[in-house]
Amino acid sequence: MTNGPARQTDGQAGTRDRRQWNFGIFCETTMPARTLRAWLENDANGKWDIRADKGGDPVASALNIIFEQESDSVSFVTKFSQ
Repeated sequence: MTNGPARQTDGQAGTRDRRQWNFGIFCETTMPARTLRAWLENDANGKWDIRADKGGDPVASALNIIFEQESDSVSFVTKFSQ
């Protein structure tokens, strides 16, 4: 039994059942979410999921990103941290 259909992004985005994914990032960014999603689709080795979150900044987007693999989380932070 699953919690919903698998996401259809080149087979890399995960299913909605993410209970075993331990590597999450919360970020606020003014970068377009499509830029982050493009990196995830092209460069993440494992499954991932990205969700919009309610942030306090009207200019920046607040995002929750979770990863199946720790190495993808580290790579993401290395690429996009300032």
